[in-house]
Amino acid sequence: MNNLNHFDFTIGVNPLLLIGLTIIISLYSYYVYKFTIPSVSTITKITLISIRSLALIILLILLLEPVLLVNSKTEVKPVNLIFFDNSSSMRQYDSIGVISEMQKIYNELNGILDDESYFYTFGGDIDKFDLQAFNLNDRFTNFENIARFVDTSDKNINNIILISDGILTTGANPIRKIEEQRIPYRVIGIGDTTKHNDISIKSILTNKILYSGKQTSVEAVILNKGFGGSKTGITISEDNKIIGSQNISLDNSGINRIIFNYTPTSPGEKKLTVSVSPAQSEISHSNNKLSVYRDVADSKIKIFLISGSPSSDFSFIKSAISKDENYELNSTAMISSSKWTNDNYDELIDSSDIFILLNFPTSITGRSLSDKIFNVIAGRSKPYLIITGSETDFQALKKYEPQLPFLINSTRISFIRSQQEILDNTNSLFSLNGKIEIDKWANLSPVYSVNSGLAPKTGTSVIAGVKLKGITTGTPFIINSSSGMSRSIAVLGFDLWRWKLNPETSGLYDQFIRNIVEWLNVNPNQQRFNVETDKKVYAFGENIEFSAELYDEKMSPVSEAEISVSISGNEDSQELFLIRRQGNLYTGTITAGITGDLKYTATAKVAEKVINSTSGRFTVEEADPEKLRAIMDKEFLNDISLLSGGKYYSVENINELIKDINEYNRGKTEIIHSSSENKIWSNEILLYLIVILFSIEWFLRKRLGML
Repeated sequence: MNNLNHFDFTIGVNPLLLIGLTIIISLYSYYVYKFTIPSVSTITKITLISIRSLALIILLILLLEPVLLVNSKTEVKPVNLIFFDNSSSMRQYDSIGVISEMQKIYNELNGILDDESYFYTFGGDIDKFDLQAFNLNDRFTNFENIARFVDTSDKNINNIILISDGILTTGANPIRKIEEQRIPYRVIGIGDTTKHNDISIKSILTNKILYSGKQTSVEAVILNKGFGGSKTGITISEDNKIIGSQNISLDNSGINRIIFNYTPTSPGEKKLTVSVSPAQSEISHSNNKLSVYRDVADSKIKIFLISGSPSSDFSFIKSAISKDENYELNSTAMISSSKWTNDNYDELIDSSDIFILLNFPTSITGRSLSDKIFNVIAGRSKPYLIITGSETDFQALKKYEPQLPFLINSTRISFIRSQQEILDNTNSLFSLNGKIEIDKWANLSPVYSVNSGLAPKTGTSVIAGVKLKGITTGTPFIINSSSGMSRSIAVLGFDLWRWKLNPETSGLYDQFIRNIVEWLNVNPNQQRFNVETDKKVYAFGENIEFSAELYDEKMSPVSEAEISVSISGNEDSQELFLIRRQGNLYTGTITAGITGDLKYTATAKVAEKVINSTSGRFTVEEADPEKLRAIMDKEFLNDISLLSGGKYYSVENINELIKDINEYNRGKTEIIHSSSENKIWSNEILLYLIVILFSIEWFLRKRLGML
């Protein structure tokens, strides 16, 4: 590396003016000391004139803001980085012979290459090459570290020579990063080249909770060794009946992720099987098929809407629910003490999944009917929505207070027109198209709400309140309760249909009613956040694959979450962030770097707020990942060389490698031009020099007793 520097000095005025001012300053100093009192020697006068002139000239120069420009030209010659695989997988192929062969390669490359070369070993980490310490004992092989090392180097790297068996045991696949670097990787492969071609199904990813009639995604991960670029067929079966197929081209990376759309047609346990067509040259066909079992729930939710009287709320609730084909709605409204719009209510009470009690019971409702409904709710833990009204008989309702989410402190209840205030702005009951828009809820038309006399029970949640003239009153409007196997929601008001009067918020009403139904239909004990590993026992250094699925309180998929997994054990820890693969399925892979019985804790956040967490266990055994594979991965090494613009070499043609490198590096010396600007006028040293010169002058004048 050669540096050639050129200096330029610039000031803010014409140089002739600077020379003129310098002469004036010198003449002025001479004039000052031409005659002195007392008279001093000529040498002293010359000294004083020189000191003052120098100080004033320096001050003048600083006032003119001079700048010193330094232009440099640097010659950077090309270098070669040479990496030797020091991992223990290399020992499986004649360890003594491999070490001898690697040392021979080092000796041939060291000194024969025309340009400067740097030698390193790599495994889990990168170190400077030490011939004496070269022992093939590293427990990992991380090719990603090489790509990172190259990215951070300040050298003029023209070639990277890689001597390895290509067996990657930790870190990410570096192919894409290496391709982006545009530096040729010249690879020497060492190891057993015996091929064992295979195609296998690694895993099947799908939601654990499926519903009949609702489409979901099934993702299959297909692995292949030695079949990259070839065509094959993939099928998916439900209970051994083929329901879908695809023809695919197997990826050269060895991994394909295939997605099938799957719609269960009936409830019950389903066996899903993904199969890949076998190839003749495969080492085994036993892993060409994989099955998982999933429970499919009946998506037809049976809802019974019973109202104490016909009303606009009754009609609008029916309309909102009927728009969803997953609901089977039956309804009845009391016209008189002995007449209902649907008299078949006894059978409906027994067969319904969810009850909606609107303005019920009234003063003319038969007590036997009220008793039967609330006995079914209490005895079978049936979820329900209760909406109070102007005709609700709170004296009769108080009998069922143990089943209600609120207390009836007074049976003389009055209602008042009011606006509603959302108190829990993360509650999924208020979501519209997956988002909660508080501004829209704040602009809802006023409805009637309970003025006083009702209070939430301990353990319930008040998710919406009452506002009068823009002031929060503390009066509850919507209460939800989830206790044991029972779920309930109470709306302490009526005329909710008015929410549809505002065109900007008309969609909120229908979605709100359907959100309530979905929330009520969820089993409170059902897991909303599932995280699991692809297996329970791993070898140290092996990849651990996590998969997760997340649901909200309505058991609707959550697709915009941040999911992190913390793994702990033996006072060590690892952390992983999962990536959304599709829908509400999240996956992530991490290398097992801790041994023993480990615990993982997964946390799900939405908008920086923790909404759920779960934990689990798995075991990492003390095993050598370098011994899990004994065959050189020539395809991987070939990919590295070809995609980087390099070449693959065998040990026998190392002379060809040396020739190629020397020819490639010829004429690749880089000339780097740079310039730096030094502002002399801001240099503190010159300021100090001025002060020192004036101080010396003052000292000499005082010493000589000059005026």
